[in-house]
Amino acid sequence: MIPSRFGRLLGAALLLVPSMALGQSMIQQPNTGVSGSKAEPLPNALIKLYQNDVGLDSRLSTVEGTLNRVVGTVGSFGNAASKNVGVTVGTVADGGALTAETNRALAAEGANTTAITGEVTRAKAAEAALQAAIGAATNAYAVNYTAQSLTSAQQLQARQNIGAAASGDTLVLGTGSTATTPSAGDNTTKVATTAFSTGALASYASTVASTYLTQSGAASTYAPLASPALTGTPTVPTAAASTNNTQAASTAYADRAATTAATTAAAASVPNVAIFSGLTIKPGASAGSQISVVATSAVLRGASAGLSVQNVSVTISTGLNGAGGLDKGSTAANTWYALFIIAKPDGTKAGLYSLSATAPTLPSGYAYASRAGWIRTDGSATFVPIVQSGRQARYKIDGGHVYPVVSGANGDVVTPTWVAVPISGFAPSTAVGGLFATYATSGSSNVATLAPNASYGSYNQGQSSGAPPPPINSSNGVNSASGSSGQQTMHFEGTSVYAAIQANAAVVCLGWEDGL
Repeated sequence: MIPSRFGRLLGAALLLVPSMALGQSMIQQPNTGVSGSKAEPLPNALIKLYQNDVGLDSRLSTVEGTLNRVVGTVGSFGNAASKNVGVTVGTVADGGALTAETNRALAAEGANTTAITGEVTRAKAAEAALQAAIGAATNAYAVNYTAQSLTSAQQLQARQNIGAAASGDTLVLGTGSTATTPSAGDNTTKVATTAFSTGALASYASTVASTYLTQSGAASTYAPLASPALTGTPTVPTAAASTNNTQAASTAYADRAATTAATTAAAASVPNVAIFSGLTIKPGASAGSQISVVATSAVLRGASAGLSVQNVSVTISTGLNGAGGLDKGSTAANTWYALFIIAKPDGTKAGLYSLSATAPTLPSGYAYASRAGWIRTDGSATFVPIVQSGRQARYKIDGGHVYPVVSGANGDVVTPTWVAVPISGFAPSTAVGGLFATYATSGSSNVATLAPNASYGSYNQGQSSGAPPPPINSSNGVNSASGSSGQQTMHFEGTSVYAAIQANAAVVCLGWEDGL
């Protein structure tokens, strides 16, 4: 029979045994965390408590026996007293023997009471010692191993003892670990055992075999290799451009091939020459620094084929290089520049001016160019105002520019003697003819003549002499007073024209015809 006090304490201790056993399993060593004497393992503390309480219980049983004997003795004394007590109270036959026995019993009872009190005190002390031992054992086997100042290796060993990973909260199960197999078709976060995985794969394989790998299943699910009748929107990879084999062609491949063919055919049908329709060149919004070029359509030259562009409207500016400006270098003063319309293969258009009339340096990405006209700079390297319509270009009279060809006494208008005048002083190198005017500054010595070569006769020489008069001739009505002979055209035959002019006359160029 377990003593009652020990039973109560044992019940309390048993509640702590699982946690302390787990702690002992984790750290696998005695603990010295309790200050003072070394804590004993819990089982030894419980055994000592049991032994103490058994001893106490034995002593209490001895006391109980003594009391029982005392009571028996008292009872005997009572019986004897009953015999000696007379009818009258206070008369005792034994002459005070009962009183003496009673006093002796009371003294024995007091001694036993003192002994019992001492035993109770010792029992309480033993109980307090057991509680202290349980507390020490709890601290000794605490689960929180970090509080025990363990080394890293000891902490790692403790985690491995309960199957935890080296760090963090991830549990790494060993190869022999087991789990409950979820039901077939389970789609949750439960652990999938090998049995579950094997069953799922077997089910899938069975479905594939019964549905798709049978002849009837394949016939209804897949197209045959020979002459497949595809439905829906089947797709195939898009082959590389110019692929020429039995590979299936996607719609993207077909569209690209058709576009390429159309572009090639169109390029082949476009002559590789400069052709303009509705061409107009004039000063831009910022006079002197901008030129505007507009054309309804144009054919631009390429390396091997031309490119047709529509609705051309571009602006060329000084101070720029590349598209919309000078092809390279800096704009110089008193210089002729060829004016180009350029384009990329995708039709992007721009303007460009260059010292070269045939081979401008094209900006990156541009592959087509055709010269549309010319622009000229003055002594300040700004654009001279020029207006061009089609092939006809005219100087725009703005009051700030004078364009004489030659003036004052040059050659002899009677002999005649001709003086060569370079065309580049008033017209570009591609000009095929010019528009001129002669004028006189006084009423005498005011004849001015101009010819495409030096073989023409005198201004007043008739056809009978064998040499016709020059095509530009101011003699009609100009000798009597100062004035102009009006506008006259003349074609060019070389890089110079020839003048014979008296002292009070001059010839000026009003424009030219470009040989586009």
